[in-house]
Amino acid sequence: MKDSQSDTVVIAQIEDKEALDHLDDIFATAGIDCFFIGRSDLTISLGYDDPSHPDVVSVVEVIFAPRVKKLMFVLGHSPQILKRFLHGAPRT
Repeated sequence: MKDSQSDTVVIAQIEDKEALDHLDDIFATAGIDCFFIGRSDLTISLGYDDPSHPDVVSVVEVIFAPRVKKLMFVLGHSPQILKRFLHGAPRT
């Protein structure tokens, strides 16, 4: 049993707009090893049908803010969108 606990990875999914109001609490929850952003479900929860919609992309950028010190996963449809999630939108 001891090995199974140390070999277990706990992944929390963030895929609903309700989670956005509780991100700090979610990220501070003990025992969570990493986070997965479910962009498709999050997109629908936000009222959109395209995960590339600028509002959805902005929300994912907020979730990826540097305050999170744990591993985060998200699927992206292009290298550009993934770079934007990792580094933020270009500033003008």
